[in-house]
Amino acid sequence: MTKIKSETKTNRSAPQIKEIREKFAKLLDKDRDRFEEVDIKRVMEDDWFVKRFLLARGKKTDGAYKMLVSTLEWRKEQGFATLPANYFPAELYYVNGMFDYEPDREGNTTIHIRVRYILRCGPLVPHAVKWASKFFYDLDTRLEGAFYTVVIDFADCGLKNAEFDFIRHALNVLKNYIPACLKRILVVDLPLILRFGYGLVRGWIPESGRNILIFLTRAELDTYIDKENLPDYLGGTNKRAYQGMRMVPEGCPSAVEYGLRAGVPLDQCLKIAKVYEPLVKEIGLYELDAGDCLVDRVEKEIRCIKEGKQISSLRIPAPAAA
Repeated sequence: MTKIKSETKTNRSAPQIKEIREKFAKLLDKDRDRFEEVDIKRVMEDDWFVKRFLLARGKKTDGAYKMLVSTLEWRKEQGFATLPANYFPAELYYVNGMFDYEPDREGNTTIHIRVRYILRCGPLVPHAVKWASKFFYDLDTRLEGAFYTVVIDFADCGLKNAEFDFIRHALNVLKNYIPACLKRILVVDLPLILRFGYGLVRGWIPESGRNILIFLTRAELDTYIDKENLPDYLGGTNKRAYQGMRMVPEGCPSAVEYGLRAGVPLDQCLKIAKVYEPLVKEIGLYELDAGDCLVDRVEKEIRCIKEGKQISSLRIPAPAAA
């Protein structure tokens, strides 16, 4: 995966980068606790990290500085630097409706969003959004400011998948908190019934940047991404895992455990279970019999936890032996 190193040529921006750093250093003297130390280090040492904000604000120093400060405050408020990956429920990683994958033909890291795994379910949105934000934070830190191509797959989607808040948030994070790194958005197989989504996605992108939005079919993806770098569900031949137990960080709570810890009310937990039951059974997320009711099993699980009993009602299958 391509990384954009801090050695990237920035000669013409050097005076502006210096000015931003000087203003930031003065702010640190007064209120250093507003920011994470790891972010402070990136501002003071990584030219590209700063230059991204200049590019996002038309090379205007004041606007770039304000955007930079706002982004660092957001990162601090969210606590991403110290938030472990296993804070989130195992089910989010198992289903993995969003993940990074192999580069496109230009070397940009690809981020895949599978909309069929994002169902309309209001109670789940704030938790999925926080998980997505942490995903982007970790990815940007790991790849040190890489460029990205986002692939949004709408195959097998209907109105039940019209949860555009998640997609809007993902694009908003890339646009506002990881600026100048989004190279292309590939919208794949958008069904007729969701064509209203075109206007939504288009509206989330500044008019000057809408040329990055491309609608296409699976058969046309090879124009932008080699089949060897595509996952199988997009007609690719790459064998890298993107879903299942192998994607789950060690020590993750179950969705029920997470819901109780996060204070999600019982009725909302059961609503999430009801909405996701068909999908859960389709992908074999739990060891469920054909006639099992997921809502009943979730309610039983919650009762067991609250009563301090051994938890065994819902289990994610272990990965098959390699």
